[in-house]
Amino acid sequence: TLLADLSILPQPSVRLAPTAPDTHLDGGLDVAQTLSTQKLTITKGALATAKTLVLPMAERLTPDRAARLAQALDDGRTAVAFDEGIDDEKLADVLQDRLAFRIITDEITLHAVAKVTIDPDIITKAQERLHRIPTRAADIETLAMLAAQLGIDSMRALDLAFRCARAHAALMAHEMVDETDTLVAAT
Repeated sequence: TLLADLSILPQPSVRLAPTAPDTHLDGGLDVAQTLSTQKLTITKGALATAKTLVLPMAERLTPDRAARLAQALDDGRTAVAFDEGIDDEKLADVLQDRLAFRIITDEITLHAVAKVTIDPDIITKAQERLHRIPTRAADIETLAMLAAQLGIDSMRALDLAFRCARAHAALMAHEMVDETDTLVAAT
């Protein structure tokens, strides 16, 4: 399943419901354990321990929670946000700006998802190649021109698109970013 395949993302991961208490994020006093052991027990929260945040029903995050999670992404964490909203419910802009991909699953069947496999060895080899893919000004300029033509003014979007192009190049075993990698990153 899709959630099982998320195991290839940086670990540990944690699933955070939009209504999870602040102590799940930040940690704090564990009242039950403290009373049980008669010893002060402080827990660490997801933001101190998790490298990947899985956010179901992410469209229901409050603005302050979305901002705190956006800061966690700025600090280097990975997130998978499931936007299950209907009509005008949507993922907060502050998070949308920080997520590299948006996959609209409305017309993807479970049968099609079942056929998708992720080979951890291929991912590992691509990760090993990634540091050798050069950062070339021409590649950044190409993506910047595409972004401008599409009316995308976010520098984060440009950065994420360039990272995607480099990752695709590494996955395809290219020596450097080529036109195909750039097109994949732009779509």
